[in-house]
Amino acid sequence: MGDKYLSYCRNLPALVRACGLCQAMAFVEERADSKGAEGKAYDLIRQHAAKVLGYEANGLLDEIRRAPLEQYMAMTRNLLAAWVYHKRLAEAKLDTGNSNGGR
Repeated sequence: MGDKYLSYCRNLPALVRACGLCQAMAFVEERADSKGAEGKAYDLIRQHAAKVLGYEANGLLDEIRRAPLEQYMAMTRNLLAAWVYHKRLAEAKLDTGNSNGGR
């Protein structure tokens, strides 16, 4: 599961920038409901993103959907800023040397 989690950590910022926070988190939530290592990894991503934004994981998507524009933009900025460090931590703890250093 660690390799999947690390990969998803690396890809989340690009997904948020390409699709927006709401769609990216809807994707994560949908995948978190699947079985196996992939589902567990996406569930951890959802939990960590919720913690960064100050919400419960189960209600995160609803909070994002209901947020006024200014709050939505702030949530996006906060998640992207925090995710830089979150991704680095995951790389430091989980990287097995098979990757290209996160690039």
